[in-house]
Amino acid sequence: SLSAPIVSIVASCDRETVTTIERAAALAERLHHPAVLPIHCFAAALGTSHGAALFGRLSSDIAGLKTRIEHVLGRITPFDRVVTTDDAVITALASAYVHAARARQRSVQVIDLLVALTTPEGAVRDCLDDLGITQQQIANTATWLRAIDALRSRYRRYHARGALRKKGGMNRAMTA
Repeated sequence: SLSAPIVSIVASCDRETVTTIERAAALAERLHHPAVLPIHCFAAALGTSHGAALFGRLSSDIAGLKTRIEHVLGRITPFDRVVTTDDAVITALASAYVHAARARQRSVQVIDLLVALTTPEGAVRDCLDDLGITQQQIANTATWLRAIDALRSRYRRYHARGALRKKGGMNRAMTA
């Protein structure tokens, strides 16, 4: 179950980000962890298309990263109670929301969440430091992925508009 501050931010997330947050909560619940931690969100985000593209573009050792994440998850003490959301996750979601708002995006994307999760010190940052992945590399790759997504959506939008133009004899001479 998600707490109230997250629900208001989740309303402005795209479908892939909402699914990532739900998977993180399910992972924490399945492992009997007392709270949804940033490492749960990070592990869930790696399974998304944007997460795979980000770390694939970095040419990082995904198997090594998954091993480190499993090791960190294994060190968390199981506890039998309702899963809550850690303050660090709420802070990361708020940071992703602010970044998306400043960039004038329609919604918070998984890339924004991944960048927000890897910024502060903690278990996620330690896993990435072990592999030699810096915050600057993640930020640069995220910017590249956003640019590719923007170009792709612009192409789709204009391609769809071109399909709607009139194709009659008289109008064919008026349009290119």
